[in-house]
Amino acid sequence: MNIARVGVDIAKSTFHIHAVDRHDHCQWRSQCKRGPSLAALYERVRRRFIGP
Repeated sequence: MNIARVGVDIAKSTFHIHAVDRHDHCQWRSQCKRGPSLAALYERVRRRFIGP
């Protein structure tokens, strides 16, 4: 997976994350609520795009 850009929409109670490749094809979408699930999302993003 080649991610070129990641967009984050920060709302009052949820975050929407959208990642696209260099051809603007969607590679990954996610939504999470503020609180404990935000830490879980961070771990998922870190493993997926940054590495272990």
